[in-house]
Amino acid sequence: MTKGANDETVDGMSIKKITTIIAKLKLETYHWTPVRRTYVKKRNGKQRPLGLPTWSDKLLQEVMHMLLEAYYDCQFSEDSHGFRKTRAARRR
Repeated sequence: MTKGANDETVDGMSIKKITTIIAKLKLETYHWTPVRRTYVKKRNGKQRPLGLPTWSDKLLQEVMHMLLEAYYDCQFSEDSHGFRKTRAARRR
């Protein structure tokens, strides 16, 4: 429910909005929104940057992630474990 670079949140998402995103992608007119930069305090008193994208951008990133993972994961070697969903580095 956290607002990103604009006032858009997950509860404002609708089938119409998703259809609009798909149409823009097909027409190659979709533009990523610049991320809103916020700083979060750390325990040591310093601050670390945190980027908050719009909800539409987050949704599109996740869809792209799912598509790319489904396409490429089956092509990786069985011995490849780095950053894979169902794999972890083997301890010997």
